[in-house]
Amino acid sequence: MPYLPYIDGLRGIAVLAILLFHLDVSLFQGGFIGVDLFFVISGYLITSIIMREMREGRFSFAAFYARRVRRIFPALFVMLFFASVGAVLFLGLLEFGDYFKAVRYAAAQVSNFLFSQEVDYFAPDVSHSPLLHTWSLGVEEQFYLIWPMVLLAAYKFLKRGDRAGRLLVPIFFASLLISEYLVRTDGMQAFYHLHSRAWQLALGGIVALDIIGRPRGERVLRLLPAAGLILMTAPVFLYDEQNFPGLKALVPCLGIAMILYAGRHAESAVTKMLAFKPLISVGVISYSVYLWHWPLIAFYKTYFASGLTPQAATGIAAATFGIAYLSYRFIEQPFRKHKFSSAKTLGTAFILILCFIGASNVVKRSSDAPWRVTYEINKLERSPHSLDRICSVESGAYDRETCIVGPNKGSYEVILTGDSHASHYAPMIFAWAKERGYTVRLFTRGACPAWVMPSEMRFRYGRPDTYCMQLTEDFYKTLERDKSIEYVFIGLSDPSAKEDVRRSLERLGKTGKKVVYLGRVTKFAENPHDCQVRHNLMISKIFPKEPVNCLAFDPSTYEKSRTEFDYLKAISEGYGIPYFDPTEFMREPIDGEGHFLYMDKSHMNLYGGGYLAPYFSKFMKAQEEKRPAFR
Repeated sequence: MPYLPYIDGLRGIAVLAILLFHLDVSLFQGGFIGVDLFFVISGYLITSIIMREMREGRFSFAAFYARRVRRIFPALFVMLFFASVGAVLFLGLLEFGDYFKAVRYAAAQVSNFLFSQEVDYFAPDVSHSPLLHTWSLGVEEQFYLIWPMVLLAAYKFLKRGDRAGRLLVPIFFASLLISEYLVRTDGMQAFYHLHSRAWQLALGGIVALDIIGRPRGERVLRLLPAAGLILMTAPVFLYDEQNFPGLKALVPCLGIAMILYAGRHAESAVTKMLAFKPLISVGVISYSVYLWHWPLIAFYKTYFASGLTPQAATGIAAATFGIAYLSYRFIEQPFRKHKFSSAKTLGTAFILILCFIGASNVVKRSSDAPWRVTYEINKLERSPHSLDRICSVESGAYDRETCIVGPNKGSYEVILTGDSHASHYAPMIFAWAKERGYTVRLFTRGACPAWVMPSEMRFRYGRPDTYCMQLTEDFYKTLERDKSIEYVFIGLSDPSAKEDVRRSLERLGKTGKKVVYLGRVTKFAENPHDCQVRHNLMISKIFPKEPVNCLAFDPSTYEKSRTEFDYLKAISEGYGIPYFDPTEFMREPIDGEGHFLYMDKSHMNLYGGGYLAPYFSKFMKAQEEKRPAFR
């Protein structure tokens, strides 16, 4: 296939859009569409190469896959190695374990499956995972596994290569419809999976097969790439991440397809502009730029627990291009040019994948090794209370034994309901109920406050949360049915749906039950555990940070936590529902003896929940004295 410099120009635009988006340059808020542009380019190039070799009667699956391995894996493996060194130096305990889990998936080219399912409510934010960007490599590799078989079948069955496009058209439309459907029903799957991205790769293949033929008229050949350039670049500045990919992604993808289509038939002002040498230079090293930019950004944000300053963004951009050039010059090029046999190439890649998987399992166990983190911090992190959880159900098993605590499993006098900011009160409620001889039932689930009656469908991690809707219905049915229930304790993390909260409090206030609102604990700027670890990593001696007391009381954080929920206190008490404010008794992340009370920046651990028990007991006695309904 002859070299087409404007395609490297397109690659340059795509990777620059991604880089500037990830560097938090606000003007490039839609820069994530650069990945979509890469998919169309890949579909175009790979289809062109495969069909040419099939026409010439020299296509070989082994040779094709070996070329893909030499193109993708050497630079990827080097990046994984150095990123793993960075993980050892810079990541806290939780991020460390998650990173080496991701290494296994990234090495095997299936990290898109991992990130599409990374929905643990208590997991560190996957957007700071140094290997998050490898999801798109996984999609492409999965495409490479399937696409040659599809094209070969089409070529053999239809007898002519140009007719293979007839098969690609229905694949394009089917995948596009699936993508649009999943955007509305399962956003994570729509974004990360091949079946919702195949239309972009198929679009490139359709252009490569030239099923439309040469456009009529030279004017069309001049206007088509100009219109395509507008469609391709405008979303970089205008798009946001809502409802993407789906039909929304069709605009930039059609734009780049129009440029590729016109470029097959004639040179234009646009293709000449795209052949601008500096842009080509970026496009040539675009794969390495893509590989290296995100780990640098992620490590910076994680280690310094902050966003990017302009100086940091500039430094990371410069480092990215420097490393990318070295990667292209000394890793990509030598391996692409070297004449390894297909068997040796594929065998070596398989062995290296196994090595990365095995090594990541071993290194993962060193997350709290004394050579990485000081002993004092290890001791704190190993606290048996640090990550324990109470019943926080993910399926219909909320009546399981762990969700009913007390002397009587057949009936219960107390219900604790809400999201994770209610469930962390469980030790406190259990202690109070034990004093009274009561049994407690939990209706708790992360990101699902069952007591709040929603006015519209709830969504959880991009998916409609039908189970949460059912949990709300079951909760209110239980209140009406079970006469033994006397007390209902409710909690909530995000009261943004104020009208839904108000209606729900009004309804609960009329149930005749003794309802108590459990306020939110102080929310810290960052996880006290992670803060402690980051400031005591061995690398801190090489790259010292400004001293920070991660455990100190912060008046501004405290006041923000209080004022944020003042209106909730007023509303709940307006409906006769007393409000328990934990910030009156617990303002710091540790108690007087140095025990951690928090498991992250806004959730108590089991010890923290138990720490509040005596204060809550006094609070309830005070309510009984001043409220006749509580006697």
